[in-house]
Amino acid sequence: EKNNRISDEDRAEMKEKMDDAIDDLFFRTIVGVATLPLAASDFFSEHMLQKTARKGEKVDFKRSNYKKLANFMKAMEKDEVLALKQRKDGPVITGINRGHPVVQDYEQRAKHAKLRGGGDKKN
Repeated sequence: EKNNRISDEDRAEMKEKMDDAIDDLFFRTIVGVATLPLAASDFFSEHMLQKTARKGEKVDFKRSNYKKLANFMKAMEKDEVLALKQRKDGPVITGINRGHPVVQDYEQRAKHAKLRGGGDKKN
């Protein structure tokens, strides 16, 4: 008899999927950011969430391995995608590594989408 509880394996897979969704949304969003410094919380609420609102996507840090925005930002800094400055009210993005291979990949995708007239569509 199968119970309705979610297995640890399923839970781990769900977290992985949420991590992937957050990563994808982050990179799709970061390529359009021109003005820095930018508080990580503002980047999330004014930029990332704006993108999800248009597409009906849901991202939930609590359901990811990151657990919260600050941890995610630290991971992006560790991966040399961002430069951060820690402030009392949370991290501030002070730089974006446009030379990072993943950032370049998403910038190419954004360019192609614009050329096709697809605007903000995901490839």
